[in-house]
Amino acid sequence: MTIIVYPVGQGDLRNDIVGLSKSERQEAQGEAEQQVEKFLDDEDSEGLLKVLLEAPEEGSRFSAPPLSLILRALFPAEGERVVTVLLLASRSGDSGTRTWKIGELLKKALGLAGVHDGLRKELRLDVSVEMCEANLQETAGVEELAERLRCLVDSQNQTGDEPKVVVNAISGASMIALGAMGAADQLGLDWRAAVAPGAQKDTAVLLDRSSYDTAPFYWLRSLGYVEQARNWAQGRLARSSGRASVDVGSLDGLTDLMKRLATNPEFLKDEDLASLLALDMARADNGAGLIARAWVQKHYLDCHHKEIEAGMHTLEDLVTVAKRARGKLPMLGEIICAAQKRQQELKDECPKSVRWLLEHQWLNDVGKGAVHDLAAPSASDVKRALSLKEIDSCLPDWVARPEWRPGRGSVLFIAPCGAGAPRGMCVTERILGKEPDKKIRRAVPGAMLDGAESLPAEFLLLHSSYPGSKKTSLDAADAARRTQVHAGWKRHVSPSVDKRDFVDQRDYEGGDRNEYVATPVIMRSVSGQVALALEAKHPAAVVIVGTGQKAAVLGALQAAQAWCAEHATPLFLQTFVDKVDEEGRKESVSQLHRFALHNDAETALREAAISSLKSLNLLSAVRVLAAGDWRMDEMADRCDKLRQQLLDVANDKENPDRGAGVLIDLLQTVAGLWTEATELTKMRLAVVVAEALNFKTKGSNLLHRNNNLEGGSGNPINLARPYPKDCDKKRSKDKGPHQDLLEILYRVRNKLVVTHADDIVKSALQMVLQDLGGANIRTDSKAVSGDDVTYPDVLRLTCEKLEEAARALSITWASSTWKAEFDHLMSELKSLAHTREP
Repeated sequence: MTIIVYPVGQGDLRNDIVGLSKSERQEAQGEAEQQVEKFLDDEDSEGLLKVLLEAPEEGSRFSAPPLSLILRALFPAEGERVVTVLLLASRSGDSGTRTWKIGELLKKALGLAGVHDGLRKELRLDVSVEMCEANLQETAGVEELAERLRCLVDSQNQTGDEPKVVVNAISGASMIALGAMGAADQLGLDWRAAVAPGAQKDTAVLLDRSSYDTAPFYWLRSLGYVEQARNWAQGRLARSSGRASVDVGSLDGLTDLMKRLATNPEFLKDEDLASLLALDMARADNGAGLIARAWVQKHYLDCHHKEIEAGMHTLEDLVTVAKRARGKLPMLGEIICAAQKRQQELKDECPKSVRWLLEHQWLNDVGKGAVHDLAAPSASDVKRALSLKEIDSCLPDWVARPEWRPGRGSVLFIAPCGAGAPRGMCVTERILGKEPDKKIRRAVPGAMLDGAESLPAEFLLLHSSYPGSKKTSLDAADAARRTQVHAGWKRHVSPSVDKRDFVDQRDYEGGDRNEYVATPVIMRSVSGQVALALEAKHPAAVVIVGTGQKAAVLGALQAAQAWCAEHATPLFLQTFVDKVDEEGRKESVSQLHRFALHNDAETALREAAISSLKSLNLLSAVRVLAAGDWRMDEMADRCDKLRQQLLDVANDKENPDRGAGVLIDLLQTVAGLWTEATELTKMRLAVVVAEALNFKTKGSNLLHRNNNLEGGSGNPINLARPYPKDCDKKRSKDKGPHQDLLEILYRVRNKLVVTHADDIVKSALQMVLQDLGGANIRTDSKAVSGDDVTYPDVLRLTCEKLEEAARALSITWASSTWKAEFDHLMSELKSLAHTREP
C-alpha cells in the first residue's frame, strides 16, 4: 500500500495562476470549479479523468496535473498497487489561498466509481481517497495529519505490509507540504517527496528519503557513547553484508581505555586520565569532577618525577607529605594545602610542578557544587577544562564539543529567498528576535548546561538570479545586521582569517520563475551550494527555513540530510506563519520540525538513553532521545521534565524542604539502580546523591547535614535511633539521625577516588564509617559490622529517617511521582529496545 499525502492546490484544477492578479486567480478558480461540479453532477467520469490526468491547454506550464504526475510514478511494473490519497485542504488564509472547496471536489471525483475504475484500468492503481484539514498554521494542521497518518499506517501494519508514503511537493502551499514532510518523518515512516520532473515529462520524480544507514554510528560516536557505537556497528555487520562501512577502528583507543578504567584503574597513566576527563567534560557527565581530581594528582606527580629525574630538586612529592601528615591516603584538597605551604616556604624557588598544581586547583571544584545541574559540570567548567591543551588534545575530533570551539558551533539557518517581498518582518528578523526553540537548545552541545552562553546564529541566504529574489536576500541580510537580537542568540563571529560575515549570500541561478519546469535544475544547483557551505562552516545544528522556491528548499534539504548524517549534526525544518491575536495584531509564529534519524537507529538510541538513565545523566538522555521519531521525542520531553523537577528542587533556596518528596524519590531510585550498576556508574550515582542533598542551612528545617559528626570505637553512632524529642531546642546536641545520614552521604562523595582498584563507592563508604567508629555503626535496630553496610542500606535508611523527622517537625510536602515516572520511562525504553532493528 502507498499513501499519498497530498496538499491541494490550484494546479489540481489545471489552473496556471503564475502571473495572474488576485482577481484573475479567483475568476479562473471559479470557472474551473464550475466545470468540475458539472462533471460531478453529470457523473461524467471521462471528463473528470481528463481533468485529473491530462495536460491542460497549450501554453500552460504543466505537462500534466500534479496528481497525475504522482500516480504515474506509482504505476506498478506488474500486478496492481493499492493507493490511498490523503488530501490536505485549507480553510485558513485569504480567499486566494483557501483550498477546501478544491479538496472537496477532488474527493468526490476520486470517489466516483467510474473514475476509480478508469484509474484502475489505465494505471493499475486501486485508488481510495480521504481528506483532512491542513491549517496554514501548521501546529493544528500537522497534529491532525499526524493522527490520521498514524491511523492509516496502523491499520495497514495489521496486515503485515508496512505502507510507503509519498508527499506531494509539486503543488499546494509550501508550508503545508513541508509540514507534511515533517509529520511523516517524525512518525518514522518510509516516506519520499514527489517533485516536478521538468519540462515535457509526465512522471514525478520520487526523492528517496535516504536512510544514511551509518548515521547511528556517527551520532553515538559524536556523543561519546563509544561502547554503544561499537556494539551497533558490530551488530549491523553481523546482520547483513554489502552496507557502507564505518570507521570502527576510530573507537579502539577509548574502548580499550574504558576497559582498563573498569578493571585496572590504579594503572592508568596521566594521558589516560586526561582522555577520560576530556570525554566526560564533552558529554557533561555526572562525576566529571572525580576524573578531574584524579588527573590533577596524576599530572602533578608525573611533573614532579620528571623534575627529580632532571636533577631540578630533591623535594618529597606533596602526596607523600600530605599522607604522612594525615596518616592515610590524602584527598586532593589536602595535597593542595600542602602545595600552598611549600610555595610560602620556597617562594620564587618553588618547583614548576607545585606552581602548576596551584594554578589548576580550580579543577578540584569542578562539579563539586554544581547543584544547578545535579553534579553535571557547568558551562564554564566545561569551557575552562577543554581550553587546557593537555585535555583538549586528548579528545578525538569526532566527539561533539560545546559551541565555543573555534571554527565550529553555530546554528546555521539556510533560507531560500523568494521573488516577492516578505509580509512583515524578514525571516532573519523573525529568527533573531525570538527566543531559541527548546528543541534547538537540546540539540546543540553544551546549550542546556547551567550558565550556557547565547547560541551563535549564522545565515546562508540562497537567491536565484531573478532580481526580486536578490532583493529579498539583500533585505534579509541587512535586517540580520541591524535587528535587535534576543538574549538567547548572538551573531556568530568567525575565527577564520577572513573573518567571514555571519550572513552568507549565494546565487544558485535558476532565474526562470517557472519553478514547475526548472525544479530538477534548481534542486541540483542549490544542493551543490549547500554542500559546499556546510563543509566550510561545520555548524552545530542546521535549520532549513521553508521560504522561497519549493525546489530550493528541497535541494537544500537533500544536501543537509547527507551532510548532517555523516557529521552527526541535528537537522531541523522551520516555517513561519502570521498569527492574529484578539486585538488584530499579527505575531510571527515559528513552527519547527526535527528530522529524525532513520528507523534503524532507534534501537541504538534507546540503548544509549538507557545507559544515560542508569547513571542519571538526564541531559545526555534528553539529547539522545530527541534525535528519534515522535515517540522518542515524547520520551525526551518526559525525561526533560524529570530533569527540570530535580533542578527546581536543587535550586529552591527559599524553602528546600518542600522538595523533600522528590529527593526521597531520587534516593529510592538510586537504591533501585544500584544492583545492576557498574562501579563507574555507582560512582556517578553517589555524586548525584550528594549534590542533590547539598543545601545551605538557611531556609531549611529538615535538609541539614551534621557537619560536626564524630564517632569512635568506644562511642558507636546509632543511625537507626528514634528522632529525639528535644531536637528542636538550641541546646540539644542531637539533631536527629537524618542529619548524620545526610553527612555520611556527602562524605562518601568526597572520599571517592577513581584510581582505587575495586569497589570505589564501597571503599569510600567503609572509610567514612571507620572514621566514625568502624564496626559498631548501627544501621538497624542492632549493631552491624561497618564492612556489611551497603550504600543502598544508607540510602533507604536516609529516606526512612527523613520522613520520620518531617513528621516530628510537622513538615509537609507535595506528594511526588518522580520515581514512578522515572521507572515508567525506563521500563518503556527497555521493552522497546529489545525490538529487533529492521
